[in-house]
Amino acid sequence: MALQNTLEITRFLKRFFFDIACTTDDGEHFIIEMQQEKPKYFRDRCVFYLSRSINEQIVNGKRWQEPLGSVYIISLLDFKLADSEPESYLQDIALMNKQTGKLFYIKLGFKSIELPCFNKKEEELDTDLDKWLYIIKNMGKLTQLPVSFQEGVFFRVFQQAELNKMSKAEREIYNSNWKAYNDYENTIEYAAFTGAIKKSISIAKNMIQEHIPIDIICKTTGLPIAELENL
Repeated sequence: MALQNTLEITRFLKRFFFDIACTTDDGEHFIIEMQQEKPKYFRDRCVFYLSRSINEQIVNGKRWQEPLGSVYIISLLDFKLADSEPESYLQDIALMNKQTGKLFYIKLGFKSIELPCFNKKEEELDTDLDKWLYIIKNMGKLTQLPVSFQEGVFFRVFQQAELNKMSKAEREIYNSNWKAYNDYENTIEYAAFTGAIKKSISIAKNMIQEHIPIDIICKTTGLPIAELENL
């Protein structure tokens, strides 16, 4: 999946808007936004974003010969929509035939996640989506890393969060310690590497004294022929 053209962060008083547009390798378009407060004309804005993404798929002046890619908007909301189900945090909205109740168009969708309605505890997290929502909603309140998050991408998220909340002085200490650790590891790796080279050279010298063909020595020790010819 590749990010496309927008990564917009706007701060006005205590209101935050975070929009990301991305396209998958299969040509599906996703618009992801986070809203802390309910904006005016929220649904109109969603329709506008979807319409703009559809319009951008058509090249002006060229004949339209290919189908449109799917377009979805995913909204992470810190408020509840007025007409959503009372205890439901995931709303999946699509174009439907009002008479039959059947889906009219599969490649256009509105998906909203209402965080105030997501109240699962750590032991109730069954899916990766559950874990992401738990992180988003509770990151600011967590004092330690939950057991179920101690691996993979979720662990890296918490690591990055710890870095982001450091003060300037704390970050300088962290960077200094990290540099010292890397220098130590590099020293150990270099020592092991040079030790292995010296061992290979010693083996090669013994094989040369035994008049073993140079191509066999090369394969055995991993040393290049030019190096062996100088021994």
